[in-house]
Amino acid sequence: MKKKRSNYYTPQWNFSNKKRKKKKQKGSLKRFLLLLLLLLLCGAGSALYLLLRPAGIASKDAYIYITDTTSLERIFEQVEKGLVIRNPRIFRQVARLSHIEEGIRPGKYKLSPSQNMLQIISEIKYGEQTPVRVQLKNARTQQELILALTENLQITPTELSERLEDPTFCATMGFDTITIRAIFTPSISSSTIDKERALYWNTSADSLIAYFKKRYDAFWTPERKKKAQQEGFTPVEIITIASIVQEESNKEEEHPIIAGLYINRLRKGIKLQADPTARYAVGDFTVKRIGKTHIRFDSPYNTYRVEGLPPGPICYPRESTIESVLNYTKHNYIFMCAKADFSGFHAFASTFEEHLKNARLYQKELDRKNIR
Repeated sequence: MKKKRSNYYTPQWNFSNKKRKKKKQKGSLKRFLLLLLLLLLCGAGSALYLLLRPAGIASKDAYIYITDTTSLERIFEQVEKGLVIRNPRIFRQVARLSHIEEGIRPGKYKLSPSQNMLQIISEIKYGEQTPVRVQLKNARTQQELILALTENLQITPTELSERLEDPTFCATMGFDTITIRAIFTPSISSSTIDKERALYWNTSADSLIAYFKKRYDAFWTPERKKKAQQEGFTPVEIITIASIVQEESNKEEEHPIIAGLYINRLRKGIKLQADPTARYAVGDFTVKRIGKTHIRFDSPYNTYRVEGLPPGPICYPRESTIESVLNYTKHNYIFMCAKADFSGFHAFASTFEEHLKNARLYQKELDRKNIR
């Protein structure tokens, strides 16, 4: 009779299969966890890349302007449009997560497309305002001055005009509504003052005027005041003379000579008869040839009609011109006329006869060139 085969090895085979299955399961779990880790790292890397790469693709820097009433939405729009943000939706989400609204302050801020999202948000939230450069741009009249000063500022021309035309306010500065123009002088050497009191887009009208007054005070040192006083003039009168000198000639080497000529006439009681004052009086700065109409024009600024100086400056003279008046050339000239060669220089004379000779030569050239 045949014996039945024993199942002695069957359990051993089952055990081996289970062991293999467990190994496969562990291997799959490891691969899954590794894949998950790689995905997380990739996701984190991508997020980090989005946060740290340049946020914009614009070709130049952008400025954003924030007032007390500017909404967060409006700020986002300015940033996105100015810098051409690559991922506006992500930028907004990151900004809100950073609580950007808690640090927003009014002002003008400069942003660069090379900045990343975090830098842009930090600039708006914690950064300093961008200083604003204010230039007088060869202004002559007060209206031209006001337009030039407010061009890059939040304040309106009307706001500044109202302060400059307020007698009480001007008196607090030590001036009247005419002489206050003397404080607005370009190119005054006061770099220390400028660093301490930088101008910003949201500078108020009062702060703007105070800024120029401080520059004025820095220029008029005790030494300069004493020099003006010794010559019998106030700082405002020196600036008024300088304004006429600067309008009379663009040749700086002539300025001390012209200043001396006007001072000679003032001391002799002779009317200045300065062409620039006639142009200022009629309000036409394109006039090349002063005629009877200009000479007879009734205005306190027309020195063909009035004696002495005009009530205030006829432009905003540079520091170098003011220095030319303070250090004028001493001579006997009381007449001047543009040279007939149209070089821009002047022919000076001590006698009326010599002056007439120079004037005829110049008028002859004007007629020949048909200049009216």
